[in-house]
Amino acid sequence: MEIKKILWPTDLSDNAAKALPTVQSLAQTLGAEVHMLFVCEGIKDYDHTYGDANPEFLRGFQEMENQRALKKMEAVCHDELAGCPAIQRHLRSGYPPREILRLAQEIGAGLIVMATVGRHHELGPESFLGSVSERVVRHSSLPVLLINPSGQGFYPELPPQTPRGHEE
Repeated sequence: MEIKKILWPTDLSDNAAKALPTVQSLAQTLGAEVHMLFVCEGIKDYDHTYGDANPEFLRGFQEMENQRALKKMEAVCHDELAGCPAIQRHLRSGYPPREILRLAQEIGAGLIVMATVGRHHELGPESFLGSVSERVVRHSSLPVLLINPSGQGFYPELPPQTPRGHEE
């Protein structure tokens, strides 16, 4: 299988940034394009939460959120991914797992590379897989490479277990 396009979904968090070295290395090694995706929260989804909002206000608020995201994406591309053969930025709004899988199909991605958790997770042994990465892996027809931002590079010492999983 030849990988010419790598999709890197990011929520622009420190956790998601831990996938950057892998994205960059794979892109350089494979000569692949990097497609960075940020999915903005769909502001219109909150229209009825606090009563009917003015549609013009919602459009303006969504545009403000989009511009903030685009500036942050541009900074990441410039500062962190300058060595990649090609970087394309995609901005979507909606439900992140669905938008990630849609874009992967649209661009013909060969690989999705993402962090196991994003901005809404505190790192620790209990929070290995976030809801977005879990849903992407569950529903993707492509290979998905997950980067654990809290990985410590060693296997902890655990008590020996019997074949049924009980401690001896």
